[in-house]
Amino acid sequence: MPRVSPFAMLLGMLLSTQVLPGQPYYAVSILGDTLSGRMTVWRMEEDGTISLHQDIDLPSGAEAVHADPFGRYVLFTTEEGFQNYRLELWRVEADHTLSLADAFSMDGLAFSPAAGELSQDGRWFVDFTGGFSPLPDEEKWVQSFRITEDLHVELGGTPFSVASSEFYNIAGLVIAQPDETVVVASFSTSIVGILEFSFDEFGNIGPNRDPIVIPAGGPQHLSVRSDGRVVVSGLMPLSLGISASGELTHIDTVDVLISLRNAHFLPNGLGLTGGDDMNLVDLNRDGTFPNTFDSLATPGFRGTAVTYDGRFVVYSQDCPGPGECFSVFRPHLGPASLEPVFTLPGQPLWGDIEFIPPRTEALLGDANADGLRNAADIVTYINHFNDDPDIGGPTDPTITGPVPKARADADQDGDIDQDDLDWLIDFLLGRHL
Repeated sequence: MPRVSPFAMLLGMLLSTQVLPGQPYYAVSILGDTLSGRMTVWRMEEDGTISLHQDIDLPSGAEAVHADPFGRYVLFTTEEGFQNYRLELWRVEADHTLSLADAFSMDGLAFSPAAGELSQDGRWFVDFTGGFSPLPDEEKWVQSFRITEDLHVELGGTPFSVASSEFYNIAGLVIAQPDETVVVASFSTSIVGILEFSFDEFGNIGPNRDPIVIPAGGPQHLSVRSDGRVVVSGLMPLSLGISASGELTHIDTVDVLISLRNAHFLPNGLGLTGGDDMNLVDLNRDGTFPNTFDSLATPGFRGTAVTYDGRFVVYSQDCPGPGECFSVFRPHLGPASLEPVFTLPGQPLWGDIEFIPPRTEALLGDANADGLRNAADIVTYINHFNDDPDIGGPTDPTITGPVPKARADADQDGDIDQDDLDWLIDFLLGRHL
């Protein structure tokens, strides 16, 4: 077991309540249809105020936008005109503006507008795809797409194909790791339930297991916890557990009628926000619900986003007067509550909004990958050295993508050890660079 110095433990206690000065947050929103669209980058200050950073006119819009977990890119699927489907990947530049890096399309391939999802290492995008025909015998696929290190999009491995009659509508899709299990929520002509598909390192999608039939309104807009062990879904939220062997089981269902549409986990995994109103729901570590929540009724709720450190939640909603608002709240858990912070009126009808995490190379020493470098990272290192769960997931040196290990390996020598903890302590004490 690596040595943990008493000084490191003492410093962790002394700094346990300290929050070091942070950087501004950046978020991206998107809207539009097949005829026109718009993508906007927003800057949020530490007090929760929001201002415009970049505005981009698009030839066609999208219903959802996805941000790389390591801040390198954003991507979305779009249909320009009639049956001209593309997956567009936009690079996040050093000044947090966006520039088009790549676009993928293939004859006869249509994307699902809002069902796709990124893997937690940012190396894969999985979507429900198919041809253009709505006929019942039209073949559909659960298909993977590889995101290369130089930010190009490639067709992934073998998809899993089904008849569209078996998948009347896809309500949500997540990739849960470290098990690399694709979990798909489906409304079907015969069942309402959760279907699970295997997903290997080459992007091959395997056959599903028996579906789990879901009570209370069926599945929608899945969200996966950062450890890949718990998935939450549902008009009346329910939680699903994923075992080390990839087995999917129903854990719990909230006892009250509350929605978590477009749900987002808070980074600590102990709460989710989303809804048809502005809702915040507590969640226990084991995936059960304590049935404590806060709900703020609001008309025209469209979407929500959470900062990567969990300090702020942003909702897109109707406001008095023309247009929509961005409403900013500070979430508090146990029992859940939402503290209003800031409102930006006069917004259009945004389809989706997501925060862009910081670049990995800018956050060496951020062992818990919450976007900050502080005493919490000291605790993460100490727990790691005492044989608690590995830092940030994969530690296989053959994995070349920007996995969370890249942040915890603060001195960049290929290992996570005492030297990395010492590097972080020096940084926190102002001794660096």
